[in-house]
Amino acid sequence: MLVQSLIREVSKAFGEGSTVGHFIFGLHAINGLLIMGAAEEVLRRSRQKPQEPVETGQTVS
Repeated sequence: MLVQSLIREVSKAFGEGSTVGHFIFGLHAINGLLIMGAAEEVLRRSRQKPQEPVETGQTVS
């Protein structure tokens, strides 16, 4: 979320009506999509059935 705030402030520094400001604010949206994708992946992995331990054939002493 820190990156989101940083992108917003940098775009304001270029001016809210400028083309560069709009382009940088577009990075804000792309970053938000990446955050949503990462959250979805974490949720998906948390719902998966745990994997069974792999038998290696080695004995532990």
